[in-house]
Amino acid sequence: MEVKVVAPFGFCLGVTKAIQIAKQAKEEHPNESVYVIGDLVHNERIIESLRQKGLKVLEGDSVSLEKQLLALPEHAIIVLTAHGHAPKWDEIAKQKEMIVYDATCVFVQDNEALIRKEIERGGEVFYIGVKHHAEADAAVAIAPNKIHLITDKNSVNSFVCHVNDPLIVCQTTVSKQDIKESLNALLSLYPKAKIAAKRCVSTEMRQENLERETNNYDLVVVLGSSTSNNTQRLFTMAKQRFTNATVWRVLSAGELKQKPLDSYHRALVISGASSAASEVIAIKNVLKLYH
Repeated sequence: MEVKVVAPFGFCLGVTKAIQIAKQAKEEHPNESVYVIGDLVHNERIIESLRQKGLKVLEGDSVSLEKQLLALPEHAIIVLTAHGHAPKWDEIAKQKEMIVYDATCVFVQDNEALIRKEIERGGEVFYIGVKHHAEADAAVAIAPNKIHLITDKNSVNSFVCHVNDPLIVCQTTVSKQDIKESLNALLSLYPKAKIAAKRCVSTEMRQENLERETNNYDLVVVLGSSTSNNTQRLFTMAKQRFTNATVWRVLSAGELKQKPLDSYHRALVISGASSAASEVIAIKNVLKLYH
């Protein structure tokens, strides 16, 4: 089978940094419990590998995770995930004198810094993102009464904004198309709004490169987790763009092997930002076994 891989592939810098920080935490405290507060990154295989290395991964939504954080002993060793976290978690960690390893992605940190600055000057923020996503929950938690989550263009009228020049920020992994529709709706109501969003470069490049591909494949494989927003967005884009192709999302080469592959001739492979380069190569090798 003829196979093309959409660049870039492999972990984005934020994911690489998060994995390194989690490993560092365990290496520096080999005989103690190290707790990861939530999914470090959106990849079940990575999370399982952390467990195998002895890290304890706490699961749940933002409210449940906060309760679990409160229940940890004083001086506990914790790793905060790449997606950001509520400011209250920092307060809890400080009060309990915890040892903190913060793996927050630099693009998420940049967005949060912009939001804090705007709130400090008395402004308000519209945050374009995905409801219940850890990154969006963390951003809104900075000032819940002044940060309004916009999930799509239809949700714009759901909030009352008390300033005429709000700041508009977006989740780092949402697509340009999703941003555009919500942004246009916001600007029609708030023409003086300020736009200052930081997007994940790796996510943006994957989406743009996928859009440039011609529609002449009969199979498209999207590698990544269903919990990954950027992977799910690539999957949706692929289904919309490659109308003559079968489009699958898989988590691993092992999962792909279970699919009926004999009838396909030209395949396109694209991976989410939380998938390893080795996993992409394994997917390509599986496909090349078929003609």
